[in-house]
Amino acid sequence: MHLQLLLVAVAVESRDKQQAARVVLNPSGAGSSNGSSLGTVVIDAQMKGFFICQSQDDAKRVLFYCERCHSNATDANLVNRCACSDKGEKKRRRR
Repeated sequence: MHLQLLLVAVAVESRDKQQAARVVLNPSGAGSSNGSSLGTVVIDAQMKGFFICQSQDDAKRVLFYCERCHSNATDANLVNRCACSDKGEKKRRRR
């Protein structure tokens, strides 16, 4: 199954809180041929992703996808809010 979107960049927070976050284009290729010293980019829940897709609904699938609930989905339209994404939303609100 494909989520029908393309990740083009991620915002990587600086370890030094005095510096702003950096936007890394093509995170899967970071540090390979472009001379960046960033190395492999590990995407975590606090990062912001920049996507190209057909609709807002396609973009929302990224928020709702979880491997436990959606790994067997054969159609991207079946990826929607589940109990796991509700738990994640509650954690974000507490901050």
